[in-house]
Amino acid sequence: MTRLFQSVMQTLSDFRASRAGTAAVEFSLIVPVLAALLLGVFDLGRMTYDRTDLHSAVRGGAQYFMAGGEDIDEAVSIVNRSWTNRPENAQVTVVKCCKCAEADAPCGQLCPDGSVPDIMHELEATAYFTGVFGEYEVSVEEVVRAR
Repeated sequence: MTRLFQSVMQTLSDFRASRAGTAAVEFSLIVPVLAALLLGVFDLGRMTYDRTDLHSAVRGGAQYFMAGGEDIDEAVSIVNRSWTNRPENAQVTVVKCCKCAEADAPCGQLCPDGSVPDIMHELEATAYFTGVFGEYEVSVEEVVRAR
């Protein structure tokens, strides 16, 4: 029995002293961490691209109103055409409202002080994208004052 015990202890001692395969073990421990980090950087870049693309499209719709456009459906169409990576679940909304001294007012009437109300167009686009680590929402809103 002692001979078996000595043999086992000698084998364990030899295994502990051996350096063969150490690099492979260290590599196998660090690869998942590096892979997750690399995928995270890729996902962050994709999220940044998606947000920039969406923001650019909404900005195109806002520029339509700044150039004097008044058709809400045309503004929605401009946003949709400008959005190069538009997912199927994307939503674009444009709302026209009028304000008198920062308070909501009817668009066809003068303000109580006799001035013309400011016409505002609120553009909002929202989409859900699927990344490496799950789904994320991207939403952009622009408010344009016509006068």
